[in-house]
Amino acid sequence: MTDSASPSLVAQLVARLDDDTAADSVPPDLSALDAHALGAVWPALRRAEARIEQRGFVHGDPLATFAYRLRREI
Repeated sequence: MTDSASPSLVAQLVARLDDDTAADSVPPDLSALDAHALGAVWPALRRAEARIEQRGFVHGDPLATFAYRLRREI
């Protein structure tokens, strides 16, 4: 893990999960993140999944697609 890449990547992931309009379908490469950094992303992923559940999954929802692919990567 590179110390400079990890905080910016974590911030990018959290921002994309917290903003429905910023999510796109392909998560970035997570290989630079260690368990601690992934743990920092986890609460944002859970919040996004809760919002997706509340509104119901809509086919083509960019946030739902991004969250699903990110969870698969983790």
